Amino acid sequence: MQGSYHLATKKYTQAKDKLEAMKVLLKSGDTEKIMFFAGVSRERAAIDICFTYKLFDHLNNIVEDLKSGLDTDKDAMARCAAFFMENRQFDKAVNLFVNSGAYEQALELCMQYRITITEDMA
Repeated sequence: MQGSYHLATKKYTQAKDKLEAMKVLLKSGDTEKIMFFAGVSRERAAIDICFTYKLFDHLNNIVEDLKSGLDTDKDAMARCAAFFMENRQFDKAVNLFVNSGAYEQALELCMQYRITITEDMA
């Protein structure tokens, strides 16, 4: 059955419909392939799918890829931070704000939600 999902994903990708490809991959449950696809595509669609399906771990991995890239996509980082805030994962939001250079927002969150600034955040 999983082979059918992978074939469908391949066909959607060839047709340049990455959103549908990601949806099919999500149905397969193949976490490794989902992570690979999300990391490779690095597109807004991958982040949006993580938002829609509340895929916190997948989103975290995309964020780590964004942080390690030479050209940090500050807009994507800000969107991810807002998502983590909406879902009350304030420590992750603080970390994103710090990594995107939005230090004032990070400090405000720390004070408002009593988040301890760790060495990793500094």
